[in-house]
Amino acid sequence: AAEAAGPERLLFGTDFPLINYGRMFSYLGQAGLSPTDGAAWVRAFFGENAQNLLGLKGEG
Repeated sequence: AAEAAGPERLLFGTDFPLINYGRMFSYLGQAGLSPTDGAAWVRAFFGENAQNLLGLKGEG
């Protein structure tokens, strides 16, 4: 999806409460993804894209 749309057009989401957070992070780990990775696309996917879309100010 990231290759087709570009990472700036993706948002992280869960199926909570159907899938709890522990299980979701397990799935992310299996896919080699971590919200603590410092890569720009990871920061965008896990938060910055949603902040921009919703007009929210990030930390700092």
